Amino acid sequence: MASSFKIHCRKCDDLSLATNVRRPIYCRNKVLWYKDMEHARPLRILCQSGQDLSLTVRDGTAVLARADDKDQRQRWVQSFRNTGRVTDDEGHPAFALALRRYSGSGSQLVGLAGHKPDSVDVALLWTQSEDLGEGFHGLRSVSDVGFVLDAANAVPDAGGAHDGTPILVFPWNGGPNQKWKMVPFY
Repeated sequence: MASSFKIHCRKCDDLSLATNVRRPIYCRNKVLWYKDMEHARPLRILCQSGQDLSLTVRDGTAVLARADDKDQRQRWVQSFRNTGRVTDDEGHPAFALALRRYSGSGSQLVGLAGHKPDSVDVALLWTQSEDLGEGFHGLRSVSDVGFVLDAANAVPDAGGAHDGTPILVFPWNGGPNQKWKMVPFY
C-alpha cells in the first residue's frame, strides 16, 4: 500500500480544502507540517480546461486565477507526513489541499474543521486518479472516488474556464474541467 500525502499552499498555513455537501470548504488546521513545507518544492495546480489558470483562494473561496508567479496563494506543497496509510477504494494514496499563511479574516472561511496530528479527518483527504493523458488526473474525494474537484461550468459549451471560475466537488464525468495537473511552481 502506498503512503498518502497532503498538499499545502505555501501562503496560508491554517486552512484546508475539504468536502462538505459536495462543495469544497476551507478548514482551520492548526497543526501543520512546517518542516515539510519549508523544504518542499512548490507546485502549481492547473486545470486542463484552462491551463493558463491556477488553483488559488480568493475571498475564502477556491477558484481558478490567472497564473501569477508572485501570487503566494497559487503555491502548493506536497507532504507525506501525518496522513497515515489512507487510500481510496482503488488503492490510490490520499492527500489534503491546504493553504499556508492565509492572512484573511475568519469571516472569509466557508467551513471549519479541527485536525489532530495523530489522526486523519477523511473530509480533508483527496486521491489522484491514474494519468488521464498529458499528466492530468482526477482529484477525487477519498471517501467517494465518484466525486472530483471540478472547475464549475469550465467546459467549452458553457464558455470555458476563466479567472474566477469557482471550484466545486461534482460527480465524475471525464470533462477537461475535472482534470488537474500538479507542476513545479517557477
